[in-house]
Amino acid sequence: MAEAEELMGLMQMAREEGRREGLQRGTILVLRRQLGIKFKTVPDRAEKLLENAVPSDLEQWTDRILTAETIEEVFGRQPS
Repeated sequence: MAEAEELMGLMQMAREEGRREGLQRGTILVLRRQLGIKFKTVPDRAEKLLENAVPSDLEQWTDRILTAETIEEVFGRQPS
């Protein structure tokens, strides 16, 4: 019985991790699309920032893209 409960706990943790990863991947895809639409291109440096982003970065960037006039303003640094 304890083994079954432990297995269920591990399965739940794996599902939650999968959801978090899926949400992060989806956020990256939407942000990449928005950058392309707004700025016409997404520089390699910006791609690398997106791929290495943590959730707090993505949250900031998804807010900043709404008012940014340059791609640099979105990332708060030079994504050349």
